[in-house]
Amino acid sequence: MFPFLPGKFFDLITFEIKPRWAVDVTAVYEALAHRRAATQSYVWLHCQGGDQEVEVLRRIKEEAERHGIGVITATDPADYDTWETIAEPARVEPDPESLNEFIALQVTDGAKEELAAWVR
Repeated sequence: MFPFLPGKFFDLITFEIKPRWAVDVTAVYEALAHRRAATQSYVWLHCQGGDQEVEVLRRIKEEAERHGIGVITATDPADYDTWETIAEPARVEPDPESLNEFIALQVTDGAKEELAAWVR
């Protein structure tokens, strides 16, 4: 696919999920913590959609953009039509050791076998 770039590449994307009672800016820092082992990280927020959330979401979006974290909001988690991406994540290249450790700890054995076969 890319004749001047040897090897295989893949993205590992993480999501920090927050229910409506836990929507605050600390979610961004939690997503930032897992981004050291991922190529992209998002915060996914279950929002009520009321006016009281406007300022909180503005602060979350501002902090997320400053750190390259994506933000997705949803008023009804079961209805994909209510999901909105309000900030796009930056793609980063994590340290290979951190990425490998994350996969070893977080991915099922079957998925690890598939991934190992794919990268060979």
